[in-house]
Amino acid sequence: MMKRRKPIFLVSALLLGASACYVGAANSPPASALSQPHPLLPGTARFVTLNIVHGTRMPVPNLLVRASTEDANLRAIGDLLASERPTVVALQESIHGAEGGQTAAIAKHGDFEHWADDASVTSGSQRHSSSLLSPVALEDPRSETLLRGTTRAKGWLGATVAIDALGGMRVRVISVHLDPLSAGVRGRQVAQLAKELEDESLPLVVMGDFNCAWEETGCVQDLAKRLDLDAAPSDGTPTYAMLGIRRSLDWVLVSSPLEIRSARVLPANVSDHKPVVVEVGVRGDRS
Repeated sequence: MMKRRKPIFLVSALLLGASACYVGAANSPPASALSQPHPLLPGTARFVTLNIVHGTRMPVPNLLVRASTEDANLRAIGDLLASERPTVVALQESIHGAEGGQTAAIAKHGDFEHWADDASVTSGSQRHSSSLLSPVALEDPRSETLLRGTTRAKGWLGATVAIDALGGMRVRVISVHLDPLSAGVRGRQVAQLAKELEDESLPLVVMGDFNCAWEETGCVQDLAKRLDLDAAPSDGTPTYAMLGIRRSLDWVLVSSPLEIRSARVLPANVSDHKPVVVEVGVRGDRS
């Protein structure tokens, strides 16, 4: 009997040891995430999307990460985003709290004057937030909870921005987060999102963590077809890399007359997801 228990004991010990190393890594100070800034292309606006994995850099509960480390992570994210000089940033998986929680903290660190998350729009939503940050005003914010899936409730947040670099064009920007585990749930969430956005009269920029790659039967292509959106070109660089999983799950899509001129995946280690940065211009305008 003792011999049978020994392998179980060894496996348990290995798992506990691996977990301890994982939590230890999560509590290590964040490395500098800053990179050489890219000059903005003429006649374009810059958009960034990032799932911040609730400020822990890797998928572990916040209670296992020191508050000082979490604060340092949020500061590193804010510094990184500020260095890219974006017009709008979309965040996913930020946690609500007093005076805006993690979204407000990142906005402060990155010197973004305007921010919104679903709790600020719907008076206390408890789902992992979809958020927007911007140096310009976020007008007419709207937040919706998507069909409940396999994990904590997900949703989307939208707002309108007037973009000087695009001739003052008003654009409706969306931050969205879809279910991570069920393709069927994601499909139903995309159908809901498309229905809620189909009557939008302004050009759309839809950004977020779709939890699926660019596949013919995937949720990203489905949403693109439903709303006639174009996706950022991909060079194959994964936007999610953790525990041996390497996939492109984070996307930016735009509607006419907008077009994506360039796209980059930053190598920053501020989350289990990588920031996606795109330059967006007006089709036919190369001034």
